[in-house]
Amino acid sequence: MILVSGKHNTLNTEKQPTWLRIVYLGTLLIMGAYTGYFGAAGGVIVLVILTYITNEKFIVINAIKNVISGFANLVALIIFMFTSHIYWLQAIPLAIGMFIGGYIGPAILRRVPEKLVRIFIATLAFVQSAYFFYTAYLR
Repeated sequence: MILVSGKHNTLNTEKQPTWLRIVYLGTLLIMGAYTGYFGAAGGVIVLVILTYITNEKFIVINAIKNVISGFANLVALIIFMFTSHIYWLQAIPLAIGMFIGGYIGPAILRRVPEKLVRIFIATLAFVQSAYFFYTAYLR
């Protein structure tokens, strides 16, 4: 709901206690590991975390999220290349689509109202969660 509301505390990072900074960094570390291994909705969760802990505009938060997710996936790729089997036939078109989305996405974000983007992302996250719940427990 934080992602949709667009409302979050105004943070003065200079006045944050050290323990709180450690909690934020630890949360992002855990999400990096989660995103690198599993990935499902990792970007949305990182968006929510960054929305809560920063004062940046949504477009900046989204760019930071993309860098974090990109590094998490790069590290996972390097590890999986040497420890597991990669289905390159599926991975290559996925990578091409990610590059296209990474190029087109910022242009779209600059033109579409921020509130609409937040609602769209939150809606997709709920739909994905419902789909996973359905396939895991009801099918």
